Amino acid sequence: MKKRIKVLLLMSGLLLLAGWGCTLIGLGIGAASDAGKTRQVSGWKIEEIPIGSTVEIFCKDERRVRGKFISSVALFAGTDSSSTAIQVKQGSGRIISVASDNVDRVAIKTGKGKTTGMMVGLAADIITGVLVVAAINSMEFDLYDAAKTSGSSSCPIIYSYDGLDSRPDAEVFAGAIFQAAERPDWDNLDFLREDEQGVCRLKMANEFDETQQVDFVKLLSIDHPAGSRVLPSFSGKLFTVNDLQNARVARDYAGADVRSRIRKTDGTFWLSNPFNRDLQNADDLRDGLLLEFDRSVGTSAAALVLNVQNTPWASEVQRKLLELPGRELPQWYDMLNNSPAAREELVDAMIREGMIKVYVWNEQEMTWRYMGHVWEVGSALPKDIVVELDLLGTHSNTLKVKLECPPGIWMLNSVQIDYSFYNLPNRMEEIAARSAVDQNRHDVLPELSRADNQYHVMPTTRDVVDLEFVVPARKPGMERTYIFHSGGYYTVHTPAEGVPQPERMQRMLRESGAFTRFALESLYWETGRALEGRQAMQE
Repeated sequence: MKKRIKVLLLMSGLLLLAGWGCTLIGLGIGAASDAGKTRQVSGWKIEEIPIGSTVEIFCKDERRVRGKFISSVALFAGTDSSSTAIQVKQGSGRIISVASDNVDRVAIKTGKGKTTGMMVGLAADIITGVLVVAAINSMEFDLYDAAKTSGSSSCPIIYSYDGLDSRPDAEVFAGAIFQAAERPDWDNLDFLREDEQGVCRLKMANEFDETQQVDFVKLLSIDHPAGSRVLPSFSGKLFTVNDLQNARVARDYAGADVRSRIRKTDGTFWLSNPFNRDLQNADDLRDGLLLEFDRSVGTSAAALVLNVQNTPWASEVQRKLLELPGRELPQWYDMLNNSPAAREELVDAMIREGMIKVYVWNEQEMTWRYMGHVWEVGSALPKDIVVELDLLGTHSNTLKVKLECPPGIWMLNSVQIDYSFYNLPNRMEEIAARSAVDQNRHDVLPELSRADNQYHVMPTTRDVVDLEFVVPARKPGMERTYIFHSGGYYTVHTPAEGVPQPERMQRMLRESGAFTRFALESLYWETGRALEGRQAMQE
C-alpha cells in the first residue's frame, strides 16, 4: 500500500567523515540551524531537533523512554559515541539520560502527539547541547514531494484517479537507464477506481531531469476472493495472498529488534543507517535483517511479501555513477546497448552491490541458500513486491530468512510471509488503453499500444499522457485489484563531460564492496562540505 512516509535519519554519534579527518563536532555541528535554515546534501537535509520536542527513544536493550528532549550531554571525556547521551524530561519531572550507543531510533512527536519522524543513530553537539539530523525528509514534506522537488528520483510517475482526485500511485521500470536495459514492470495501483461508466483514468508524467521512453502500457483488472490481495513478483508472476504472517523474530545485523517497524505498511520502517561506518571493514559495507517465521512442516514454497522503497540518496548515487564515464558517456551507453557481456557484467554488479538479496537458511547444509533479489524500485513511492521462496530440502518448523543490502539505500516498510498463495483462484483481464493523449492533446495511443520498440518519448518535465481504460464489471462477491503493466527505459540528463574514470568504473563492476564504499565516501564528503561551510562562518 502507498503511504506518505515522513522520516528523519539522524547521523551516528560523532561520525568520522571519510577524507576530512575530523568529527561532526570538529566541523561545527550546530551549523544546521543557521537562522532557521537547513543545508541540502543530495537527498538529505541537515537540521536541528528543537529542544522541547516530544520524543520517544527506542533503545537497543528494548526499553522505551518518552519525554521532552532537553539536551545532549557528555557522559565522560572522550570522542567515541558512548561518551554522549540524550537527556529527556518525563512528565513526572524526572530527567533520564540515554547513552548514544544504546539508542536504536527516536520518534519525534508534533504538538498534538502525532509521530512525524523515525530516526536512527545520533549526532550530539556536547558543547551546545543540540541534536542535528541528516534528514532524508523534513517534518513538513513527504518523500514523494522531496523527490519531486530535488529531482533525486527517476522513472515515470503514474497518477490514479480515485473518484475525487488524481494521486501518485506508482513509479515504473526503475533502473532501466539505457535502451537495452528496457524491461517490463508490474505495479499495484492502490488508489485507482473506475467511474460509473466503467472507465479508469490514469496520468503518466515525467517529473524528473531525464528523458523517458515508454514502449507500452496495459491495465490488469483482477477480481479475487474478499480479504485477499494480488501482488506481483519482479518477473510478473502474480500471487494471491490472504494469510500473511509477521516475523516472530526480526533483528538487524546489529542485533536491534525491528519487528514493530516491519509488521505492516504504516509509515514506520527499517532503514540501515549509512553513517559512522568503517569503509575498510567489509562487514560495515553490508546490512540487513535476520527474520524467523513460524512454519508448518511440509510446506514446499512461500511468498515473501515486501513493501519497499529506495531512499533519495540511492538515486543520487546512480547519478554519480553516470558521471564516471565523463565525456565518453555516449560511448559507454553504446557499449552497453551492443554488448551482452558488458550488460551482464553491469547487471551482476548491480545485484551484488545495490539490491536486496534474499536468502533462506538450509538446516541440512548449514548454509544460507540464495533465493533471489529485489530490484531497484525508485525513491518517490513505495512498492509491493513478492519473492517466491523454494523450501524443498528444508524441514524445520521455523523458516529463517536473511535480507541483505547496502546501508542507506533501502527502506523496508513491511516484510511478511504467506504459505497458501497457490490455493486461491482469481479472474484477470489485460486491458488495452481506450485513449492516450499527451500534453498537446495529440493522440499517442499507437506508440503505447504494444511492446514493439516504438516509443513515446517524454524528454521534459512538461510531458504527460492522459490514459483511459474501459474495465469489465466487477464479479459479485469478489474484490478487485488493478495492476499497471508497462515497459520502457529512461536516460538521466547527465552532462557528458570531464575526464573518464574507467579504472574506477571497473572496480565498481568487479570488486565486492566498491560500490558501497563509493556511495558512502560521496555522502560523507558532501556532508562534511556542508558542515565545514558553517564552521568557516563561525570562525
